[in-house]
Amino acid sequence: MALKAHFQKQMRIARLHGELRRLNALARKHQKRARQMPADVVRLMDLASDRHILDFGAVEKLTVEALEMDAEADRMIARRTEIEIELASLTGLTHADTLKGPDHV
Repeated sequence: MALKAHFQKQMRIARLHGELRRLNALARKHQKRARQMPADVVRLMDLASDRHILDFGAVEKLTVEALEMDAEADRMIARRTEIEIELASLTGLTHADTLKGPDHV
């Protein structure tokens, strides 16, 4: 029975590491888009100065997208913290060790 419990624990650790990797990939995608947003706003302002009309719909869309990305980033950070705490409790390792992956556990 101890072997089964050990195996289940190792599977849980591997799943948590997988979820952590997916969250990190999504965070990188959000960061890339967030870095692009100021350029989009500048582009809109340039168009506005050329046409003497500001497209408030486009500005609103960018603002809503930025707020949604910010909220999603907050949720990702909270979930990453939960995963790291659970990994640390399962493995008895430090926070830095939990980020190395299941091969080091």
